[in-house]
Amino acid sequence: MAVFCSEMMRHLERLREMRKRVLVGKLLGPVGTGAPWAQMPCASRRGRCRSWALGGSKKVPPR
Repeated sequence: MAVFCSEMMRHLERLREMRKRVLVGKLLGPVGTGAPWAQMPCASRRGRCRSWALGGSKKVPPR
């Protein structure tokens, strides 16, 4: 029973952390270059994501 409870606590912790891992914002162009947003400073993009209650995304490596 202790192992079951431990696993359930672990799953609950993952569910609590899910929001900040899943709800992220990434503003890119149609092909992923970000060209349409080139004139918008990074701070403005971060502010836009914050206003939508989204976290910042990690940099995605090129394909």
